[in-house]
Amino acid sequence: AIVARRPCPCPCPCPLTESEINSHWQSAAMIVRNRGGAEWDHQDIEWAQLDKTKMLGSQTAMAVGLRGILYPNSVIKTHVQTNVLTGSTKEVARTIIERNGLRGLW
Repeated sequence: AIVARRPCPCPCPCPLTESEINSHWQSAAMIVRNRGGAEWDHQDIEWAQLDKTKMLGSQTAMAVGLRGILYPNSVIKTHVQTNVLTGSTKEVARTIIERNGLRGLW
């Protein structure tokens, strides 16, 4: 049931139920108005409140993704530092790809 409107924590003009408003307020940072200014009052999240399975999965996926995206830069840097190949970064990358294929960057 939709109840009378009261200030919603988000800028939208949506009518919310009382339970939706309460959960919205509990999960979002709230603005506390004082003396004409506004300051943020952030809620702390305790370890027991976290979904550890979801957190572990997302952190693992991000770490593997970043490693896979950034690793070719390390390969190119290593080739330049060891003087195996000389020239600009683009030339070194092009040479690695020509010699070893795209897999040569990983």
